Amino acid sequence: MIILDSTLKSARILVVDDNLANVALLEALLEDEGFEDVTGITDSREVVSLHIAQPFDIILLDIRMPHMDGHEVLRRLNEVRAVDDYVPVLVLTAQTDTETRLAALENGARDFVTKPFIRAEVMSRIRNMLEVRALYTERARQNTLLEAMVAERTGRLKAIMDNAPDVILATDAAGCITDFNRAGMQIFHRNMTGQPLRTLFASGTVLPDTGSAKVTARRPDDSQFPMELSLAPLRDGGAERVLIGRDITMRKLLEDELTWLASHDPVTELPNRFALRRMVEQGVADSGGGMVLVAILRGYHRLGDLFGAAVADKFLRQVGDTMHQLMAAENAELGSWGDGMLLAFVRDVQDAATADRIGRVLHDGLNRLWVVDGREVALDCRVGVALAPVHGSLADTLVRRAALAASVGEGVRLFDDALEAEAAEWNRLEDALRLALERDELRLLYQPKVELATGRMCGVEALMRWEHPELGMVSPVKFIPIAEETGLIDSFGAWAIGQAGRDAAAWGDLKVAVNVSVRQLDKPTLMDAVQAVIAAGMDPARLELEVTESAVMNNVEDAIVALQALRALGVGLAIDDFGTGYSSLAYLSRLPLTTLKIDQSFVRDLGERPESTAIVNMVLGLAQALDLQTVAEGIETAIHAEILTRAGCVLGQGWLYAKPLPAAEITARLRTAVTGAAPS
Repeated sequence: MIILDSTLKSARILVVDDNLANVALLEALLEDEGFEDVTGITDSREVVSLHIAQPFDIILLDIRMPHMDGHEVLRRLNEVRAVDDYVPVLVLTAQTDTETRLAALENGARDFVTKPFIRAEVMSRIRNMLEVRALYTERARQNTLLEAMVAERTGRLKAIMDNAPDVILATDAAGCITDFNRAGMQIFHRNMTGQPLRTLFASGTVLPDTGSAKVTARRPDDSQFPMELSLAPLRDGGAERVLIGRDITMRKLLEDELTWLASHDPVTELPNRFALRRMVEQGVADSGGGMVLVAILRGYHRLGDLFGAAVADKFLRQVGDTMHQLMAAENAELGSWGDGMLLAFVRDVQDAATADRIGRVLHDGLNRLWVVDGREVALDCRVGVALAPVHGSLADTLVRRAALAASVGEGVRLFDDALEAEAAEWNRLEDALRLALERDELRLLYQPKVELATGRMCGVEALMRWEHPELGMVSPVKFIPIAEETGLIDSFGAWAIGQAGRDAAAWGDLKVAVNVSVRQLDKPTLMDAVQAVIAAGMDPARLELEVTESAVMNNVEDAIVALQALRALGVGLAIDDFGTGYSSLAYLSRLPLTTLKIDQSFVRDLGERPESTAIVNMVLGLAQALDLQTVAEGIETAIHAEILTRAGCVLGQGWLYAKPLPAAEITARLRTAVTGAAPS
């Protein structure tokens, strides 16, 4: 640090010597050198009081003086100076013995000049000591500023902690709480500062040294609640820790409710089709067989048309309760497949006679006169039966065949070869489907996704269609299951991604979503197709892959690995038909998703069924908590759009805005949006 002469020459200097001539000589010498504030005294007893009144920057002190020698002056200066104060004392003495010098140094002297002194030496030592004094003064000033900054930041941090909604606390090396914010006091109903950290949690709770955990927290009154927390060292290598915790009681209730809704039909409170799939296939695998009974309730939809959805729902609940009673002796597992179709699964039954007997118990018990809200309702129930493994091992196959038997039979009907006309059609479609890609019969249509608030198109969903030269447009409901079962979906899916990329080249930054089948997730073809379309120039941020909830839950761990690899490429990932499956929210939080799509089955009943509105609101809340975008499917009325917009849903698609369109029409719409001209 460079100290300017002007700064040094304004220093306050005190000369102390019992010889007035020496004092006068030094004063004259100093003033001649340009020092402007020099005080000389002969009575050493005045030094301390003068220094206290207005501290000196340097003191020139004789050692041998009457009344109070220099050593005593040094001792008294030490008693009154601040701990961090630097008082440079230059001792002037004719004594050259070592003892005198050591005593002066021990009492605080900084340097010596031997009498008689040399002028240049005195000035040099004074200058050096004043420069050191200036450095000390500057350091003290900086320390004061630093302490003020630390105090300000500490206060700011304290304010942040106290205004944070989460519990924030710090512990010492012994595990005791040293800091506890206001939210912590509110959540735990007490200031826990000074208490061991373990007292905040249920007995036996083991906390990680670092990372996150979900634990059961405990208040001083022993009431407990779920908490999600994260821990980290307060400083590198230290034993002190900082903990941030959040009361997740409401989230846990929401998770529990959503988990229940994901696996149950809200009308009958029976397991839904996705839970039934798992139940049936697990039961067949465990016992080696079983029977599926499907009860088709003829007239159920007419009941809703006549008396309203509430009456129809109450009737369906009564039927479900009665099924429980009828099937209790068989230890049957019941569920609702949806659309008024109820199901029972009985393990170990593989012979037709037993299946017929149990089927008739169900049929006869349900075909009676029912009373719903004072109305008499006659139910025409038909029961179809399929046996595993003879009729299949997959739940969808067994249910489809049992439903086919129920739909064509009277009373109770067991699936048999007479019903194989459907299988024949399947085979015919399969043969033709194997040539569809080669013959350029596959098509992509695009359904626009819009901003609900403005109606502006901001994306599209690619929908595959099959244009057969003889059968015309074949419904995807018919050919997609065939493609999945035969493995053709692998090449079809790769084609769809490539074609969507080529079509999207003319659409600027419009995002394109492509559906992905569960059969594609574990195949390298999917990754290859995505990498190829990116290599061809498509921005991965514009591509979104949609996979159904049930597809992910079919094999969760493998699905997580596959989706993480895809997400690493930069593409978006959406869960389609969310809310209709049985996904665990614990798994959902592990999936690298960007979007949740609200199933049209919930959107369709908005404004009519409170349950659908509740589910939509919960899905939107969950998406917000997980920082995911939401897209509502199947918007057909302005009422749907209005309810969704009020609920906070930003994006949607459905026939209210547009049916699926060829690529050329999407291009025309975009051109119209940009230029305002009519599409050519």
